[in-house]
Amino acid sequence: MFKDACLALGLLENDREWTQCLEEAAALYTESQLRIFFAIILIQCTPTHLKKLWLCFYTNLCDDLHYYLYKEYNILDSTNEQHFDLKLFLLDKILHQSN
Repeated sequence: MFKDACLALGLLENDREWTQCLEEAAALYTESQLRIFFAIILIQCTPTHLKKLWLCFYTNLCDDLHYYLYKEYNILDSTNEQHFDLKLFLLDKILHQSN
């Protein structure tokens, strides 16, 4: 609540510029490039509402996972749960490589 009040008063930046950057990048970048870009935003820019930003671009970040699971693990009919786990794994891997 304190954070929301500070945002409303303009004391903190909102995530509008990160949303706009990711919208533009989603039209130009591959999913793997977009994941790296998302990780850079997380590390360097510290967005205010991380979960909201993640949920907004959840699909764009990982549209390639069905093919990835097939190519890397020979999983033909991957589930949403497998996609979700892989999304988090790949993002975590990028974040750890950045540190």
